[in-house]
Amino acid sequence: MLLKKNMYKNIIPGLFSIDTRLKKINGFYFFDDFTFYPRIETIERFHYQIFIDNNITIPKKYDFRSGYFLKFKNIWYYERKIGIFTLKFCFDIQNRIFSFNKLYSLIPLEIGHIFPIGRHIADVINLELFIKDFISIRGCAFSYKGNNICVIGPGMNGKTSLLSAILKNGGKYIAEDVLILNFKENKMYPTSNINNFNRLSNKTLKTLLTYKEIVSKPLDINKIFLIQNSTNQDDDVVNKKIFEYFNLNAFQFLTNHFIKAYMFEKKLTDKIFDKINMLRSSRITYQFKLVKNFNFNFLK
Repeated sequence: MLLKKNMYKNIIPGLFSIDTRLKKINGFYFFDDFTFYPRIETIERFHYQIFIDNNITIPKKYDFRSGYFLKFKNIWYYERKIGIFTLKFCFDIQNRIFSFNKLYSLIPLEIGHIFPIGRHIADVINLELFIKDFISIRGCAFSYKGNNICVIGPGMNGKTSLLSAILKNGGKYIAEDVLILNFKENKMYPTSNINNFNRLSNKTLKTLLTYKEIVSKPLDINKIFLIQNSTNQDDDVVNKKIFEYFNLNAFQFLTNHFIKAYMFEKKLTDKIFDKINMLRSSRITYQFKLVKNFNFNFLK
């Protein structure tokens, strides 16, 4: 009798994977569809286990505490009571295992400073990636006319519509909304975050995607464009620098109180801000483009 091989969910091809039976995790901003990429038999460089556990016991002792978060013997715990309901989760640092009770999995978005469980998980992963020189930033990426192109810009500035236009003209999808970049390696990593199908642009993009149009491996970065759209024809914006886009669109994990406690306890604050300063001084080749009325003809 042949034993069934373990199959893992490939979240960012070439970078990280997860072992879970869950089909979706609320607030997990890296990924919305766990079936977007085919499953894999071997784990990626960063691998996590995620599951529901309704029997989490919060220890009465702790080595460190900050608000509702406490750490005891290399495991972080969280417990928040709201009337008759209790939200719980824990994170085993050494084994990279996240667990949480069913009730917590139902929280859809941030409510009164309570983050959905997926936000905590994504922020931990984001932090660990950043320590290893991978940066998560808002943007899109595609392969077009022999170039692998990143477009970084604020939200609602036309990136998703641009990506749809590129696919219609023979381009290939790499990432939408969340870009994972490593400037030391000069690499971009594929992601899927097409989770807002109430927007017409997202619905259009979904209909265009087939496996032939999807890149599923890390690629070299050929070009980076920084965009800022304006519908005012008289607007004349001074060129922006890439570090200003990092400030606007990256370092999301720094707003999470759990991550702040985690960084404090592990003495990571200097390391994180040193890496941010390295990004400020690094020589990254890019072009700033002021876009008028969502006209991306500069790509031609």
